[in-house]
Amino acid sequence: MHAVCPLLLITLTLLLPTTALSQRKKTPELSRPPLLVRITSRHELRRFSFGGTLTLIGAPEGSITIEGWPRSEVDISAEIQLRADTEADLDLLARVNTIVLDEDMNHLRVLTTGTHDKAFMRAASAFIAKRQPERRSPGSDWSQSWP
Repeated sequence: MHAVCPLLLITLTLLLPTTALSQRKKTPELSRPPLLVRITSRHELRRFSFGGTLTLIGAPEGSITIEGWPRSEVDISAEIQLRADTEADLDLLARVNTIVLDEDMNHLRVLTTGTHDKAFMRAASAFIAKRQPERRSPGSDWSQSWP
């Protein structure tokens, strides 16, 4: 009986940790960074009247530097870094991720557009869907679709 007890104890100590480890939730694998990186540059120079205001709305990631100078101009230089797995994905991102300038008489707005802005993405996808030609089956007649 005493010889069975140490054998039982060794067997339990070997089995319990493996069952405890198998019950743990497995952590998801970290996603690898995209393979391709593209940097697009944009430079704009705008006249700025006395007493004018500037509104700047930036993306959630990145950096912005504002410097004052004695000229009545606004000089905007932007470098946008895009990351994707394929060249086609980079081309799609380049069309969406950019800056937009909106000028009024005494006001300049610098806005960033891109995948971070969900409202912009909904509006852009609706705009693209409207511009797509209606798909028709081969041999369909236009007169059949109109009363």
